[in-house]
Amino acid sequence: MNPRKIFALGICIIIALTIGVIMYAKNKFTMFNYNSYIENSSYNFINSINNNDSDLEGMNYEQMFNLFDYFIDDKISTIDDLINLSDYILIVNVDKQPIYKGSSVINNCTILKVIKGSNFKENTKIRIYDLVFHWDYLRTYYLGGNTPLKINDNYIVFLKKPKLASENETYVFTSVKYGRISILENREILENYEQSSLNIKDIFNYDLVFSPNNYDEIIEYNRLVKEIREFAKKQSVGVKNE
Repeated sequence: MNPRKIFALGICIIIALTIGVIMYAKNKFTMFNYNSYIENSSYNFINSINNNDSDLEGMNYEQMFNLFDYFIDDKISTIDDLINLSDYILIVNVDKQPIYKGSSVINNCTILKVIKGSNFKENTKIRIYDLVFHWDYLRTYYLGGNTPLKINDNYIVFLKKPKLASENETYVFTSVKYGRISILENREILENYEQSSLNIKDIFNYDLVFSPNNYDEIIEYNRLVKEIREFAKKQSVGVKNE
């Protein structure tokens, strides 16, 4: 074959391969559609082994994910317990959409106030795991009625380093129920929730979600959250609340 034809054929093959690689990469790494996700993925949760009223009978996150003694919920009765048993306490603002990596959801936050933890500085970034164990465009599952953090809102967060992290320099809540509380006074809880009845976008405005017939647990939760918000209010003097 003529050398020029061989050269031209080689160029064509290289161009075709390049186009193929670009198209493959474009399809494989299509940008995640955040709005589509929050509008269509239904919200679900799985309770603790200590809660007998779970909608998913016989299932709990401690046994499923070997999380016995990982969270401190059963050791907390006062705000002092939560403070003492948490490695870091911050007030943060959620300033943009989370990172969705594998089964993880990692929140992007800015530190507004350092309450506990000498290795943090105000006005710097921090990444915090949501307590979610599965998400996709159809369904998302959280631990213990936890809810996603809402973009532009401020939260007081009680943190520690994660057990197994998919990203370096990330943190996780020390408590399922009390690890992050919105410092907005009008933030509510959602009672008597039926699994998959709301989507993620609807759930943003709740600090915690409860299965039916959890009256005593709700009373205790509201009592301690009131203490946490009073503590956060004292600590956040000068911090603008979105």
